[in-house]
This record gives sequence, C-alpha cells and structure tokens, in this order.
Amino acid sequence: LALTAALASLWLASVWLAADVHAASEMEFSELTIGDLVQSEAQRERVRELARRHVGPPPNRTLSDLRLLQRLIDMQVVDRNDTFDSQAMGLVLGDVMAAQLPLRWVVVVDQYGRSRALRYKQTENVFFPVTMISKRLERDAPVDVQQLYDRVRAEVEALEQGSRRNPR
Repeated sequence: LALTAALASLWLASVWLAADVHAASEMEFSELTIGDLVQSEAQRERVRELARRHVGPPPNRTLSDLRLLQRLIDMQVVDRNDTFDSQAMGLVLGDVMAAQLPLRWVVVVDQYGRSRALRYKQTENVFFPVTMISKRLERDAPVDVQQLYDRVRAEVEALEQGSRRNPR
C-alpha cells in the first residue's frame, strides 16, 4: 500500500511537472483589447507630453523617434523607477518598430504572464519593446535606443532571409 501511494505521488508529480514544462513552452496570441488600446494611447500621450516639454516635436512613428527617445533618456527626464513612463517610451519604440518592420502589436500570454508584444507575421517570434527601456533603466544600465532598434531589425531581417530560403 505504501509503495502504491509512493508511485501514485511520483506519477502525480511528473504530470504536474510535465504540465508546467508544456505551459512554459507555449505562447497564446490574441488581439489587443480595448483596455490595451486605452493603456497604449495613454502611454503615447505621456511621451508626447514629455517630448513637447523637453525636446520639441512629439513622436510620429518614424526613425527620428529613436533620437527623441534617446534625448529623453540622456536628459534623465524619466526616473529609473518610474515604470509607467519608461514603459511608455518602450511602447513608442515599439511603434517605430511596427511602422518600419513586418511586426504588429498583439497580446502574448506565456509562462511569465500577459504582455503586449510585437509579433513577426504569424510566427511565434515576438519582441517585447515595452520593457526594453524600462528593464535597462531599472538596472541603471546604459540604454542605446538605436542599438535596441537595430538588434530587432537584424533579427527580423534574419527571419525574412530564413523564410525566403524555406518558403511554406
């Protein structure tokens, strides 16, 4: 009886572990909700306000926004612990990426939770620009906005090259 109970416990533990591993490797995608759209627009408005107050013209989803974001960071306009504002700058970085690259905003649910992300076509390749700036600021690490953009662009270009070699 004790052996049966031990085997049952081991089996149950292995089922739970397998479920965790399975869930950890999966991502679920959905469209942005009204709440996501409202939050995103509030963050865009915050960066527009910061830009007007400190550097001039507001962001317009072009590559010039990268310099604007870098100036705001270099001027230390946003406190490194201000998650809303630093993630707002990440959202604007993501808007540039979405405007310039074959990426679009989606919601991703994975083992880490629910996040807004940029998805490459209909693949599981995703980028999380909302936190690209905030994570670096929180760690007091240098932030090079152009480099962040260039890394994502290079990854997207590699994905594009791969899809051209292996058409589906």
